[in-house]
Amino acid sequence: MFLVDSAASHHIVPDENLLFNFTNHDEPVLVKTADENAVLYSVGEDYLPVKIMFGNLKTILVLKIVQCIRKVSNLIISVATFHSQFGTSLMLNVRSGYIYSRKLKQKIASVQMN
Repeated sequence: MFLVDSAASHHIVPDENLLFNFTNHDEPVLVKTADENAVLYSVGEDYLPVKIMFGNLKTILVLKIVQCIRKVSNLIISVATFHSQFGTSLMLNVRSGYIYSRKLKQKIASVQMN
């Protein structure tokens, strides 16, 4: 399960083994967060294939430039990066929502809120 973060500038995973072809940074890269006291470093990056399903539609999307930050406990999808890469809109209400493809002009995934 992913956390969908509207403030995140990058997709993030806590484990490089989740990434397809992990590439280490020469030096860890400082990652700024909304919490100015948090010190997080990306140790590397690559891309992450993600299968999404909506009704009978099954699609594999490849998230690009996914950062590996070992101190995070969840997989995080950056709304802005996702929308920029895939040309989508995220529609949410209190308990659920969906991802809408502007190119296909249709819903491509549902989202549940916890």
